Amino acid sequence: MPWHELYLSSEEWLFTNLHTVNKVNSNLQNLWHDHFMHTRFISRHDLNNAKLPMYPDEFEKFVKQKCLEQRELLAKSWIPSCAKAIIDLKEQWGHLVPMTDEESLDLPMKFFACLAIEMSNQLRNLVVDSLEEFALFFEQYKDGNFFSEYVDLQFVRKPAIIIKLYIDDPKIEFQPGFRQIEQMIMNCFSFIIKSAEELPRVEVELFPFPEYKKYILRAIRLDEDLVGRSIKRVMDVYEANKIGPTRYLDVYKKYADFLNNKADQDVTAFLKNEATNQLEDFEFQINKHTQIRNEILRMILTVPLNLYSLECNNLHDNLADRVLKLKDRLVQYCIDHNR
Repeated sequence: MPWHELYLSSEEWLFTNLHTVNKVNSNLQNLWHDHFMHTRFISRHDLNNAKLPMYPDEFEKFVKQKCLEQRELLAKSWIPSCAKAIIDLKEQWGHLVPMTDEESLDLPMKFFACLAIEMSNQLRNLVVDSLEEFALFFEQYKDGNFFSEYVDLQFVRKPAIIIKLYIDDPKIEFQPGFRQIEQMIMNCFSFIIKSAEELPRVEVELFPFPEYKKYILRAIRLDEDLVGRSIKRVMDVYEANKIGPTRYLDVYKKYADFLNNKADQDVTAFLKNEATNQLEDFEFQINKHTQIRNEILRMILTVPLNLYSLECNNLHDNLADRVLKLKDRLVQYCIDHNR
């Protein structure tokens, strides 16, 4: 055939320079497909089966731990398995190794560079798949948490992240704030990316010489477009879920006087009106504060808002204590002035 010689020469060039038809390369592909293809630094399954919801620092720690575990798997299992597969097929590449010090190392270096490209691509795919899983987990909450008036069981999906409410006079604040949660999410992306960094090429496993220690596999950088697209997907969910917690704070507007010291001032002014205050007036004030305190203690302690769960117990305890102290002032005044 007229093309036969061209075919043979092309095959020889590929075998000598790119090694795409070398059996070693095929075995590395099969090894990945059979044992590591479904590995993820973090997966939806991991997150959905975790003890959700978590505090943001716990969530970050969980993601970091999972990433470290999978990195350990790659370093202790995948790379040594690749090295063994290469050794087992030494007849496929042994002829490339020079027999004397004067001979060039170009051919074996090209061979291992091709293997490094194959393994780097596998590692890259692992990072891409992990980023996709992380984004898909958050996209379960993409509907956000907007509401006109909060109703129990309005949001039935199990939240992922706990936000505490606390008093920072004269306001109610989130702990942590949304900026810290945003940074936590970015840290998780960084863990996924960095888990694939600085993994050694297979030469380091096969030839433990100092000069090979700098040889590493290449995966994905944090500034690549595909990483940016994954980050944007998660940030869109983050933005969609910022509304609900802020709106829920409106529930506490009726207690603003206990945050800005006005309630304390009102009680002080009432007690100064000693000449006009009757016992019935004190009874009314004491009952009013008792009712307010009971109302606070009956409020929902945990508020599910899709991605977030608001933890309100410390806030309610603080508010109830403030009301109780004012009530006790009124009671103590009555006791002191009616002996």
